[in-house]
Amino acid sequence: MNNLSIATIINPEQDSELTTYKILGILKGHLGDIRKYKIYPALSELIGMSVRLENLKKTITKTVSTDNDIFILDEEITTIGEQQPEKDYSEDANDSADFINWVISQINPILEEGIAVFDFADQNMELKLINGDPLFKEEGYLIIPDNKTAVYNIYRFNCLLFKNEKYPERAIKTEFIQSIPGVDNNENKIQHRTLLDYIANITLPVYLCETELDFPYEENIYQVARKQLLNTLSS
Repeated sequence: MNNLSIATIINPEQDSELTTYKILGILKGHLGDIRKYKIYPALSELIGMSVRLENLKKTITKTVSTDNDIFILDEEITTIGEQQPEKDYSEDANDSADFINWVISQINPILEEGIAVFDFADQNMELKLINGDPLFKEEGYLIIPDNKTAVYNIYRFNCLLFKNEKYPERAIKTEFIQSIPGVDNNENKIQHRTLLDYIANITLPVYLCETELDFPYEENIYQVARKQLLNTLSS
C-alpha cells in the first residue's frame, strides 16, 4: 500500500484532481485494513500525518505589506518550490489551508475508527507478571498468544530509557525467541509453569499477555501487547 505523505498531499507538479484521488485511495486502503482489525501500520501513519498537517496549518501565515501578501510553510514542505513575485500569495495560502483542512476532515473519521479498534483490543487484554521482580524494568520476557494459530510467542525485551528536557521516555526493543503450542497433547491449555520452562533466564521478569481475541497478530495483538508492556514499565 502507498504511504500518505506531505509530498503526496502538496505536490505542485501534480494535477489537483489526481492528488485528490490518490489521497482518497490511500485512505480507503487504511480504512479497509482497520475494519479487518489490522490497525498497524495504518493507525500510526494516520496519527503521524494528522499531527504533521495540524502543525503545517499553524505555519501558514499571512504578512500584510504594501506589495504582496506572503505565506511561509514549514521546512518539511519542500515540494512547493520558490514563489514568484507576481503570484497572489494570500490566495495560495488560503487554497493550501483549505486543502489541508479537507484532508484532515477525511483522515479524522478513519482515525477515530482505528483508535476505537485499538481501545477495544487494549481493554480485552491483560498483562500479568508471572515471574520475577516488577521493579526490574531493564529487560525480561514477554509472552503473547496468537489465538488464530493457537501458539504462544516468546520474546526477550530490553527497555531503553531516554532523557529529554521535560521528562524521561522509555522505548521497547523485542527479540523473538520461539513459538510454542498453546495446548498440550491432551488438548489442555498450557499453564503458566509450562511457559516458564521455555524461558532461558528464570531470574528475569516474565510478562504474559492474556486475551481471547483472535485479531490479526502482527497488525494488532502484538502491537497492543507491546504498548501495554511499555506503559507498565514506564509507570
